[in-house]
Amino acid sequence: MDIYLVGGAVRDNLLKLPVTERDWVVVGATAKQLLSQGYRQVGKNFPVFLHPMSQEEYALARTERKTGSGHTGFICHAAPDVTLEEDLRRRDLTINAMAWRDTDNGGELIDPYHGKEDIANRVLRHVSDAFSEDPLRILRVARFAARFASLGFTIAPETEALMAAMTDNGELSTLMPERIWQETEKALFSQSPQIYFQVLHHCGALAVLFPEIDALFDVPAAVKSHPAIDIPFPFEAAFGGQGDRPMSVDILPDEASTRGQQRGGFKGEGYNAGVHTMMTLHMAARLSAQPAVRFAVLCRDVNKAIQQPKLHYQEDNLAHDVENNLAGIPLIEQLCQRLRIPNSYRNLARLVAEYHDVIHQANKLSPQSLLKLFDAIDVWRKPERLEQIILASQADARDLTDLEDQHYPQGDYLRRALRAVQAVSARDLVASGLRGQAINNELRQRRQQILTQLIR
Repeated sequence: MDIYLVGGAVRDNLLKLPVTERDWVVVGATAKQLLSQGYRQVGKNFPVFLHPMSQEEYALARTERKTGSGHTGFICHAAPDVTLEEDLRRRDLTINAMAWRDTDNGGELIDPYHGKEDIANRVLRHVSDAFSEDPLRILRVARFAARFASLGFTIAPETEALMAAMTDNGELSTLMPERIWQETEKALFSQSPQIYFQVLHHCGALAVLFPEIDALFDVPAAVKSHPAIDIPFPFEAAFGGQGDRPMSVDILPDEASTRGQQRGGFKGEGYNAGVHTMMTLHMAARLSAQPAVRFAVLCRDVNKAIQQPKLHYQEDNLAHDVENNLAGIPLIEQLCQRLRIPNSYRNLARLVAEYHDVIHQANKLSPQSLLKLFDAIDVWRKPERLEQIILASQADARDLTDLEDQHYPQGDYLRRALRAVQAVSARDLVASGLRGQAINNELRQRRQQILTQLIR
């Protein structure tokens, strides 16, 4: 029996990144042998066991044979004669297909598919053509591209072409919603979540899995609202670009432009609502580590795919102000229901879609409208929501030529306003003898008076 450390732990060690979990492969053993040593089997379809002391996962070396469609259409074969190289061959990317074994001389790297070389060259490359048998790997590659974009990783052209071909064959439709969201949520936690959606858009998968977002790439955006087109933004980083160098968003890398035009991609149309959404998501990742804030930014402009935005603003009628943005709410509901996205994400996305334009104009709101806004957000019970919505709105509004230092005074104003009205306590009103609706009336009147003083 030989035991090897495999997968992400080996990769991250070579990248000099923290190793958060370790997985092991056992070669030359049977399930009976592991059980007799106190291991506990946890995999129903795969021979995976938990170590009796460390609780780390140990899997018998195995091969897989495609028997049906989708992510689960495989038969697993685990036996003592399955070699380490055969086990590693079934993995998705070469950087994940390495193993490490401790030896008397320190250790030995087993790297039959040249993962170390691809790490040195910062390339995400599939191990074999068996990659195409599992559609979930499209999302995994997109997620790794997002995770490692800051390290300069790009997707190998042949891998990107294979992902596009896999999208064309229709197997993405076999993925379970939970698995799609699981990969997406992990990507939202990454340093460059916009790269995940960029990769999916480029290979055509975004149109299949997130049509509400993909449609934005066909909507021209008003350049006058964002006059700076040359920006430091790693939009091309996943496909052989140079990371955070200035680029013009209407110029694509050569290897990306042809496929983008063929697959309904960027089409050379320049600045559009999809590009703006990716830029804003990039900014949101700098402003907040919360995946719910990032998801809300992703969804905030979906209404633009079905109608043109109104450019006017009326202070004292919030219902009218958000009427246009409300057109996107059914699309957000549709997306969240289809992928079974948690309610906490959905609720924040709805609020940001409805009110981000109002937040931009916060300093023009009357005291009455400001209270209406606070009521709509429900800051009285969930004050943290205001900060989340401010950050999402700030990402949308920030001047793209000054990514680090641009101030957002609307956010400061709303924070001051909330602190001021929170100083009014319903307990004090109860102590003064007020009861029932009289408490609410007096509470609202005092809050309005405070905001009136703040605005002056």
